[in-house]
Amino acid sequence: MTNNSPAVNNGNNCVITANGCTDNNPAIPNDQRGAARVGAVDIGAFELNNTSTGGNFVATLPDGKTGIAYNYVLVLDKGAFTYSLTGGELPNGISVSTSGAVVSVSGTTAVSGEFNFSVTATDGTNSAVTDYTIRFTQTTVSLSGSVTYAIKPSGETAKAVANVLFNATGTSNSSAMSDGAGKYSLSGLIWNGNYTVTPSKDGNINGISPFDATMILRHIAANGSGPNALDANQRIAADTSGDGNITPFDATLILRYLASGGANANTGQIGNWKFDPVSRPYQPLNSSMFDQNYTAILVGEVNGDWNP
Repeated sequence: MTNNSPAVNNGNNCVITANGCTDNNPAIPNDQRGAARVGAVDIGAFELNNTSTGGNFVATLPDGKTGIAYNYVLVLDKGAFTYSLTGGELPNGISVSTSGAVVSVSGTTAVSGEFNFSVTATDGTNSAVTDYTIRFTQTTVSLSGSVTYAIKPSGETAKAVANVLFNATGTSNSSAMSDGAGKYSLSGLIWNGNYTVTPSKDGNINGISPFDATMILRHIAANGSGPNALDANQRIAADTSGDGNITPFDATLILRYLASGGANANTGQIGNWKFDPVSRPYQPLNSSMFDQNYTAILVGEVNGDWNP
């Protein structure tokens, strides 16, 4: 209905019954949408109620989510009318589409919030304005994977590592702990946000023995080659001094650790946990991701005797 339509204010101000229109049958105060009457009753199912007529009815569209394509049809067949956005605003990526016969609100946005806008229909002479509101909420995604112990003696299955703390920092913060099967899941992360995930672990130190020191000395004696050479993960565990090299001093630190019954100022990095990768960046994180797996290494435990 346009502003100049003869139907405006020309409806019955009462409910017609078999007895006609009487004062005992007042007009229904709202139209079928719930919009209040503006002036006298309009003819038809809908009252012309918008900001341009002094009304305040706002049509609420279904909610959308960031990162997910949105499409809602406003008009199935626009006929001879031209429709355009004439007031308010829509988030970046969302627009009023008028291609073909259909008028719709469509697109994909990364912006959340509530947006109010007006659409005007005109045939060149008459026009009508409809006010709308739409809300876009943040789409959330997750990261999940597992943690296993990096040093695996021949013939053994990789051991799950529990109680590894995963911290996701960036657009928002989230944390999760690996369970008894070594699995973790970081949830509630904002779609298209920037994150860095870092694992860490304390405690559960076991398996360190004099044989670990012996393996380091054998590796050095073999010049890092042959059957006594340590593999890449074992070399990380063997670098107990943290200087990036494997020397007899690393073996000495293990013996100091055992003699003192635990870590102290003279035992280097023994008992610290290291992870591969050290951290993972997600720049940006635009979908849920699985199999984001890590391996864990206990510094000083070279042989693979660690037990969960």
